[in-house]
Amino acid sequence: MKDTTELRDKLAKMYGWEKRRDDSAMEFWASAADAMRLCHPIPDTLDCAASAMPVGWTWGKWGDGIWVAHCRADTQVAVEVVDTGDEKYDRFKLAIECHEIEAKRSKV
Repeated sequence: MKDTTELRDKLAKMYGWEKRRDDSAMEFWASAADAMRLCHPIPDTLDCAASAMPVGWTWGKWGDGIWVAHCRADTQVAVEVVDTGDEKYDRFKLAIECHEIEAKRSKV
């Protein structure tokens, strides 16, 4: 299995979490809503990867090993991620790319 830590870190930052250290150098996560967590705010599970897609997006897998996501609001917008053999990793990556597109679309 591939390590999803970097992907989950990026997703956590997109959701408003920030990794910090206190005076004793202990790492923790803090959100803009003043929540704090010692564990990662994005669990390393397939369920979490599946639920990480932005609202209004659908996803599926083409038979030739490509994960695909489409924006329901704009059928011209699609994202593709090559199947690495690790579904959890691929779906976190797909979700991040969709969130990045959503962020760009909301600025327009």
